[in-house]
Amino acid sequence: MGMCRGCKIVFNANDMIGGYCKDCVTEEITEEITEEITEEITEEITEEISRTPVSIDDVSFWKHAFNWKYYIVPLIVGLIAAYLFSKTGKEIITMTKLINTIIGITAAVQLKKHYGYKFGMFLIVGLLSSIVMVATYISGSFILEKIDGDNGKRQKVITDMLNSNSKMPIMIDDEFEILKYSSPNNKIITTHIRFVNYTKNEILANYSNSISQFESEIFKNEQKNSCTEAIVKKLFSIGMEMNIEYLGKNNNIIGKVNLNDEKCKPYYK
Repeated sequence: MGMCRGCKIVFNANDMIGGYCKDCVTEEITEEITEEITEEITEEITEEISRTPVSIDDVSFWKHAFNWKYYIVPLIVGLIAAYLFSKTGKEIITMTKLINTIIGITAAVQLKKHYGYKFGMFLIVGLLSSIVMVATYISGSFILEKIDGDNGKRQKVITDMLNSNSKMPIMIDDEFEILKYSSPNNKIITTHIRFVNYTKNEILANYSNSISQFESEIFKNEQKNSCTEAIVKKLFSIGMEMNIEYLGKNNNIIGKVNLNDEKCKPYYK
């Protein structure tokens, strides 16, 4: 059990990511958690390797390059990246190049040969480290996808909605139009809606110039209207969430609300 760092409600640890419950995990928080994990892993690489020192006396070049101790950290990072992707849809594998570079440098420094061999060791171990990490990530993601059978369904929904952007914008009524759909990860779809006749300031003037008040009122309105739609309930049943972003007629963002299964349950028909 643990307390969410956002809403301060106690949840099962398995339902939390980086100390936040799923309702509090925004795109910004996901990026923050990813950066924290990457920094922690990077800082621990040298310490991890030093705790399991490589024997470098009279070791051949290739035996040194394939020493398994260099590939413990890439293996762990690959598994963490696969897990985070399955939970948030956020890919961090492309942010781990620094780890492979550090491992390559470490292997080169520990090789007791001249600089030509050291440079070769740096390139080879760095490359092997990258291969181990990516292979672990792909394998882990594949296994977790099989466990989470709805992942493929979510991806199809997102692909179909993003493909519909070629027909945008679409008028909803005299006041609103859908500009486009976007998706920050494989679990969230964002609908961008624009007020056709009013600017951001004109809209906020009706809400005491408060973005939070606007978002609060819009959220209640979306619960009463969007949550009652069968298609929305179907999206949430496969683990998706929906962000709705509102813009003024000059494309200035006014506010954004988030809907998910938990928030819409009381309004299902």
